[in-house]
Amino acid sequence: MLQYEDFCTYHPQYPIQMISLNPIIFPQRKICCQCLLSCIDQNDLQENGLITFEDFYRKVEQQRDKIIEINKIQQTILKSMNEQYKQCKIILDENLLNLMKIQTEIEKLISQGQRPLSYSELKMFSNILIHDFDYNKKIIEDFKNNLDSAQMEILNKLKKFKEENSIHIQLNIIVQKQQNTITIPIHQKIQDLKLKFGNANDQIYVNEKEIANLNTTFFENNIWSKETLIIKNNKIKILLRDNQYQKFQLNLQPYETILTIKQYIQQQEGINPSEQKIIYFGRVLQDYEKIENIKLVDNVANMLLDIKKTKINLFSIDEKPPFIKLNPKFTFENIIHQIQYHFDIPYQMISSILFYNTPLQQNQQIQDLVKIQTQPFQLTIKLSRPIILAKTVSGKIIIINSQEFETIQNMKKEIENNYHIPISDQYIYYKNDLLDNSEQLAQISIKKLDMININFLLDENLTQKFSIQVINFNNRLRLIQILPFLEVINSLSDIEIIGIPSSSASCFIKGVRVTDGKNFSDFNMKENDKIFISLKFWARTY
Repeated sequence: MLQYEDFCTYHPQYPIQMISLNPIIFPQRKICCQCLLSCIDQNDLQENGLITFEDFYRKVEQQRDKIIEINKIQQTILKSMNEQYKQCKIILDENLLNLMKIQTEIEKLISQGQRPLSYSELKMFSNILIHDFDYNKKIIEDFKNNLDSAQMEILNKLKKFKEENSIHIQLNIIVQKQQNTITIPIHQKIQDLKLKFGNANDQIYVNEKEIANLNTTFFENNIWSKETLIIKNNKIKILLRDNQYQKFQLNLQPYETILTIKQYIQQQEGINPSEQKIIYFGRVLQDYEKIENIKLVDNVANMLLDIKKTKINLFSIDEKPPFIKLNPKFTFENIIHQIQYHFDIPYQMISSILFYNTPLQQNQQIQDLVKIQTQPFQLTIKLSRPIILAKTVSGKIIIINSQEFETIQNMKKEIENNYHIPISDQYIYYKNDLLDNSEQLAQISIKKLDMININFLLDENLTQKFSIQVINFNNRLRLIQILPFLEVINSLSDIEIIGIPSSSASCFIKGVRVTDGKNFSDFNMKENDKIFISLKFWARTY
């Protein structure tokens, strides 16, 4: 029998008569007749279903006895099935041991020069053993599946029993300013409520206090009827973009500082926090500033990361797709831009294209040299000179002329001279490994390219058009379709760029201002790349 106090805490001279299911009215929950008389609103008493102390504990004892009985049945079933599982495993182990003994005997006969079993005998015995082995293995698997199924069924029935026999409470749930009223078992875990109404990173608050352990029940957290729970995500989404258009995203608590963001970048990129600048709305943020003190829009902050680092990836053609598709009507110009799109080989470096040793002339089409029916094909690309190819994170192609015996340090000097990237800012990678300045190109198996064989298929419906994003200074976005060999300025001159006349706009691709005569392939643009538009300003003199 469960033990309980005989007398009221607030009125010690009176015995306990009833139990209240709502501590908002009676915080002590165990009440006497004087507690009932002290309640002003009699409707509250009816709504909260008062029951006698004896009836409450009698019901609790009944539930406890049922749970104990179910647990005993569960343990009996599991024990029985485990015994059968062990017996089957013993049989299986014995068969496996016999199989190994026969194999050992055969090897022994062979080593002694004696006649082993004939092929037909060996096949017969093997089939018998394998059949027995597979049969017993299937029996064990069936038992194991039955065991798992029975265990799951028992747990589900136990869970259902607890839900049906538990006291239900009525709660107000507020999610994103929307309120719902639900009825839920008091012994259900709070985590279940979060999974139903919130997201993985959300927190749950009751009486303005966060519930630290969501793996507990409402009863354990003293949550009763008519209480209000608020589900919200206090974390702030930080979106970072560096000067190479590399993107980072992290979620931080409001009390965390800018230094936390820099430490995250240090873990990802190996750049010391002192070498980083984080810019938000044109202002450089200090390490000590808290996220909650920054002006935010919908708990999201778009920040710029200014770092003196250029990540350069060396790559080989082996890492590229095994084949590409071409339209039979493609000419030399179409093909070289298509090759750059898929293989990052600058179209200006391609001097000739051969189909089975026959060169493709400038105005010729593929269908003039090959029959469409015979597929797949192979074409040979010849470059104007042997080169090594690399690419920045933003997609800019870097052409390197260093020899194979030269070091990474020499390569960096060449990149500095040709592309104006300081040596101290260059981080050169190959297959995700950062290369040391003293390493030679030959040591990392990088070879110069001068002639490349590419497999391709013909597709008469293929077009070179792809979509890019045009974004103005107000972050308004428009999707347009382009061809890689068209000039950027001319392609944009016929349209109004999101409310800005094209004659008044300046275009920037991957941080570089676009000038006349430059086409989309000059910036190595791919599907969904971005063009940023800003207004031109003129100064007048008076």
